Amino acid sequence: MKYIHILLSCVVALASTQFINAQQTPAAPQSEAISIVGATAHIGNTDVVENAVVVFEDGKITYVGTDTSQAKGKTIDAKGKHVYPGFIAPNATLGLVEIDAVAATDDEDEMGKMLPHVRSLIAYNAESQVVESMRPNGVLMGQITPQGGRISGTSSIVQFDAWNWEDAVIKENDAIHLNWPTGFSRSGTWYDTDRVWEKNKEYTQEIDELVAYFKNAEAYVPGSKKKTWNLRLWMDYLTVQKVYLSTWMVKKKSKMPLALKEK
Repeated sequence: MKYIHILLSCVVALASTQFINAQQTPAAPQSEAISIVGATAHIGNTDVVENAVVVFEDGKITYVGTDTSQAKGKTIDAKGKHVYPGFIAPNATLGLVEIDAVAATDDEDEMGKMLPHVRSLIAYNAESQVVESMRPNGVLMGQITPQGGRISGTSSIVQFDAWNWEDAVIKENDAIHLNWPTGFSRSGTWYDTDRVWEKNKEYTQEIDELVAYFKNAEAYVPGSKKKTWNLRLWMDYLTVQKVYLSTWMVKKKSKMPLALKEK
C-alpha cells in the first residue's frame, strides 16, 4: 500500500510539472469592449497622455484620450501605472532556436551561402518557451529572421499569441536578408585578449560574388529589360510576318506600305 501512495504522489507531481510548463493558451477572440482607465499612456510618437482612457474593441484600439465618457465595456483601473504599445523584436531568431547546444532545436541556419529561398516562417515554433517569455515582458511581435550565409533567407512578421505559425503570421515573407561583406574583422577567438582588427583581404572577391549572383538572378526574371536577343530568330520572325501581311493584302487587293517594302 505504501508503494501505491508513492506511485500516486509521483504521478501527481509529474502532472503538476507538465501543467506548469504547458504552453500559454492563446487568448480567445475579444467578445466585449475593454477600457483601461487612469493610466499614463505612451502613444509611441513621443506623446504622453496622463489619466488616459484606452478603449479597444474586436482586438483593435478604438479610442485613446482623456474623455472618461468614452469608456465602455469592462473597465480596468490602471491608476499609477503606464501603458505602452507592444514592442516588436526585429531581426530575431525567436522560435527558431530553443537551446543553442542542442542541434535538434536550432533551426536558424541552413547549409550553403546564398539562401534566398529559405523561409523562416515554416520553421517558426509558436510553442517555444523562449517566445512565451516575451509576452509578459511586453514584446508582442517579432521579425523572425534566418541567420548565416551571405544571403540568409526570407523573414516574416509574427505575433506571439498563437497556436502555430499559420495563426501567428502577420506579414509573410516581408524581406530577404543580406549579410554585407565586412571590410575589417577581429583576429583570433572571442576569448583572446590580444585581438586586433584586420583588413578583410577577400572583401573585393566577396563583393564580386554578390554582383555576379544578382546579375545571374536578373537574367531569369520574367520581363527583364536586359534580354539577349537572337537576331537570326528575330529576323526569321519578321520575315514570316511580312509574308503573312503580303498574302493578306493580296487577298484584300491592298497595296503594301512603302516602309514595309523597303524593310
